[in-house]
Amino acid sequence: MNELTYQKIWKRRGAGRYELLSGKTVHVVHSGAHNHGDGPDFSGACVQPESGLRLFGDIELHLHEEDWYRHGHHNDPAYNRVLLHIVAESGKRRAIREDGIPVPTVLYRPEYNRLQKQDQPICAPHIHLIRPGIVEEQFQRAHREYFERKTEDMLSRYPRGKTVSDGWKTMLILSLGNALGISANREPLEQMARWLTEQLHLQPGLSPEQLFENAYSVSGLGSGTGGEILPRQAWDLSGCRPGNKPGQRLRQLVSITLAVNETRLSSFYRSPLETWRHITAAVPEKSHRLALMYTLIYLPSLYLLGNLLAHDSLRTGSYHKWLNSSLKAPKAVINEFRDSGFPLTPSLTGLGGVYQHREYCGQNRCESCLIGKRLPGLG
Repeated sequence: MNELTYQKIWKRRGAGRYELLSGKTVHVVHSGAHNHGDGPDFSGACVQPESGLRLFGDIELHLHEEDWYRHGHHNDPAYNRVLLHIVAESGKRRAIREDGIPVPTVLYRPEYNRLQKQDQPICAPHIHLIRPGIVEEQFQRAHREYFERKTEDMLSRYPRGKTVSDGWKTMLILSLGNALGISANREPLEQMARWLTEQLHLQPGLSPEQLFENAYSVSGLGSGTGGEILPRQAWDLSGCRPGNKPGQRLRQLVSITLAVNETRLSSFYRSPLETWRHITAAVPEKSHRLALMYTLIYLPSLYLLGNLLAHDSLRTGSYHKWLNSSLKAPKAVINEFRDSGFPLTPSLTGLGGVYQHREYCGQNRCESCLIGKRLPGLG
């Protein structure tokens, strides 16, 4: 069982009464909201000790108790709200937070085999009966459908009543703002992107530093002097790595917004790669986030620009790059398919695997899946 599977089991079945390793008991009233980004695994949990008032905070899960220290949580203030440490295997050291407070530990060992099978795709026990060509066809289909979904999502951000240039650039900026916020701050950064595009028309000529200072002052990230367009609680400030801090991402968004706004539309279809490097110069070149933004945002946006301008080579070129993208699915997704007996082809380990896992297997849409249709009682 991998840690993602363990988290999914806790998400569904975590509420209940447990015996702590200390011998006391605790009642988990609410197991918390699953956090897919940095910081503790579950936030907003409600826990009631054996004697005392209900407590609200975070819960962290590990397969091995010692992982608390291996992952550096004992030195990370972002974990100072953790109320419970849930582990599958106990170790020699109990967890202690950065503020010096010990974390009560629960040895949570559900029926691994039965629950793991429930967490795998429904077709997992029968996947060996399906021709590899059918499996490959489904994952390629998922890869194509993912592109369609991304273009639909981007079009929903296309503003009405603007020129092609202004409308497409606004759509791109909003989408990049959303992507910069992955995973916990997508909405607030997209709202700031919207504010920035409006400010460029209201106050043209601002320097990057002036625009950032103005944006920061209304973002809710500052000292709160009034006039903010977002409350501070709109931001998730817990557990962010230095490069993913909201203030840092906001600065990058300001740079991207200015660069996109100042770049001629023709540059995007005449030299798309060079233009991409120019508009994202503020984002570290080798960061995984930059690769995500290029594939998941920029390529679909170029495809849509090709549609708007009837530019066939731009449209086909961006789609071809999507189909041949080297971007990998998260390891947890790949491992889940591998453990279920799926052949690890490039289509599975790439974007096709991401979409298949989320939109087919995750939603139990077997009746729409080419694999599920081949299995008696599933299709």
